[in-house]
Amino acid sequence: KATVSVLNCTRGVLSRPVQRKTMVTAGWCAALLAASGAGAAQVDVDWTAGPQTATHPTYQTSINPLYRRDALPGTSNISATVFEKMKELRADYMRHVPWFPYPRLAVAELAPPVQHPNGTCTTSWDFTYIDPITNALFEALDGHPMVMNFATSPEWMWVGGENVTAPPVNIQFEGYEAGATPRDSSYAELAGYWVRLAQYYTQGGMVDECGKFHKGYKYDVAWWEVLNEPEGEHKFQPAEYNALYDAVVPQLRAVMPGVKFLGLALGGHDEWGYYETFLNRSLHAAPDVPIDGVSFHDYVIGDDAAIAPLALKYFAGVDAFVAEVKTITAIRQRHAEATPVELFINEIGCLSKQSYRLPGFYNLCSATYAYLFAKVAPLQVEHVGMSQVVGFEGHAVCPTCANEWPSTSMVNWFSGDGNARYHTLKMMIANIPLGVKVAHPTTVTAAGEGVVAAQALTLPSGARKVVVVNTGVSPVDVVIGGNVSYAAEFVDDTTGDAFGCDGAACIGTISSPTATPLRLGMFWVAVVTVM
Repeated sequence: KATVSVLNCTRGVLSRPVQRKTMVTAGWCAALLAASGAGAAQVDVDWTAGPQTATHPTYQTSINPLYRRDALPGTSNISATVFEKMKELRADYMRHVPWFPYPRLAVAELAPPVQHPNGTCTTSWDFTYIDPITNALFEALDGHPMVMNFATSPEWMWVGGENVTAPPVNIQFEGYEAGATPRDSSYAELAGYWVRLAQYYTQGGMVDECGKFHKGYKYDVAWWEVLNEPEGEHKFQPAEYNALYDAVVPQLRAVMPGVKFLGLALGGHDEWGYYETFLNRSLHAAPDVPIDGVSFHDYVIGDDAAIAPLALKYFAGVDAFVAEVKTITAIRQRHAEATPVELFINEIGCLSKQSYRLPGFYNLCSATYAYLFAKVAPLQVEHVGMSQVVGFEGHAVCPTCANEWPSTSMVNWFSGDGNARYHTLKMMIANIPLGVKVAHPTTVTAAGEGVVAAQALTLPSGARKVVVVNTGVSPVDVVIGGNVSYAAEFVDDTTGDAFGCDGAACIGTISSPTATPLRLGMFWVAVVTVM
């Protein structure tokens, strides 16, 4: 076994300032050590045991006006930077969701086909706003596999939605996707819409309902996810979701035979009936309907006037969700097949209406992500996705625009530069790449218990990593025991706020030839490489 100890100070040579006006030196650290004494806690790692896991960090986009790449009025002035930042992440299996509050950015056919009295036929297919975003996305992905989810279907395909009109492109409209009953109860009309989208973006083009060919693209899609939070957005019951999935997926598979399919995308909690129904092969229309993966979401929610009580609330929320994930993995195991069903937690974030303005909020939110990652890695959850790249305060788009959950943003909505959440994810992706790993038993004892979270992993390359999170507002020091050398990267509480930070300097590094401490300040996240 190796031992990581947590003390009350640090030493070592840091490669960057940890305060904007204070350079931390080895002498400064030594003085702190001399003043503090011992009081150690310990993180024990058993490098000889642990389950295999394919857990890896990734993220999602939830499309809104600040992603716009067209040259029309109202287009985004930060999107070039945003997509460049996405490219720098080099993430695998990111999730792309054109989302219903902005119908003109999400729906390619806003009105039904029309048969005119003179015998002509016209459709409303229009990719003016959608294509530039999608093209920029695939350029940013640079060949990395992705999850596509055109979750929002045309509202006119739902009972009561025939007269719903999409507002101007940058105006938020949460009433767009209100339909609960498709007007075609066989789901064939909905399936036809998604099949045409799939053909357009993966097969080079599609033929619309009037027989007109629309030239498209031949992008590679690894996964296709069916709907988003269907229990909320369309009020679907478990059996109804199965029926839609079973109608849509075989047709999509015929177009994209190499693609895997992802189901549920649940936004609620403890919704066991959906998992039991979806994963039960006997409750599907045919035995060969592919059930390759299940997805679900988690946001810690709430506001507080101070960061410390907010942190207690948020980390308690993560702990409650981890208990839920354990039940989900048990349901998966109970319905296990020869080909394992992969688990995607593909929306992870913090929902706050006011507290995101508190100093340290984005570090807190990045720490909750890393904390959840550490907790679910031993549970063999394959994909852990941060949500989302761009949220914003409405005035960043137009004087009267509504907020788009600024608390979820990974970037500065005025410049596109990354904040603490972005750089934590970037650090974790670089250190914990795709592939099967071993999640070693990792326990925290004594003074660090309940404050320091840690998870050790051995990568396919044999490299040993320890993800370490300080969940508290006071500094702690992590020491790699056993006289081992290490190198660490960390994102600290001076990384920035909603207005970004200073590029490469946002990720600090420290190395030590022997077991010397690494100080973690309020909500710091570190990935330690054990030499």
